[in-house]
This record gives sequence, structure tokens and C-alpha cells, in this order.
Amino acid sequence: MSKPTENDLPFSTWSLTKLADFLVAEGVVDDTSHEGLRILLREEGVFFQRLKTWKTSRDPDYAAKKARVEHLYAIAEERSYPRPTNRKWSSAWTSSVPST
Repeated sequence: MSKPTENDLPFSTWSLTKLADFLVAEGVVDDTSHEGLRILLREEGVFFQRLKTWKTSRDPDYAAKKARVEHLYAIAEERSYPRPTNRKWSSAWTSSVPST
């Protein structure tokens, strides 16, 4: 089985939907269901598996933006604490300093 990139497609792995659409577009089959395609592939010894992938940003400023967000989270974490309310059984989070 060829890879999608070998057919000038903009993705690197096949999903059942993409493969079925490709086979119909190429005239290999007139029509196919996802389950029918899954059965056919299984009979040929090909098994579909879910892939876990990590996506990375292509933004050239990504590292700087990420550092800024992490810095802001650190500031917020330092300033947050439980704030008592009138109810004895409840509390709320706040980033302001309590009045004394």
C-alpha cells in the first residue's frame, strides 16, 4: 500500500475515510463503506490502528509566546489563594490580596 505523500496528498497517514475517498477518486472501486474497506484490508493482513501524535507549532515566534504564557501562569499561581466567603462551607479562588 502506498503512502498518501507518494500520491501528492497533504497528509502522512491513511484514515479509512481518506483511503476510501482516494480509492473511489482513482477509480479502483465504484463505492465502498468504511466497514467493507476495513474487512478487505484485514483479509489482506493490513490492520488499522489509532496513532498518537504530537503536533508542534510552525509559528517562528512559538517559543517566545510559550515562554510568555508560562510566565503569566507562574505569576497567577503565586497570587492565587483561597478566599473565605460568608458561607463556612465554601471558598473561592482570587488573584487579589485580601483586605485586612
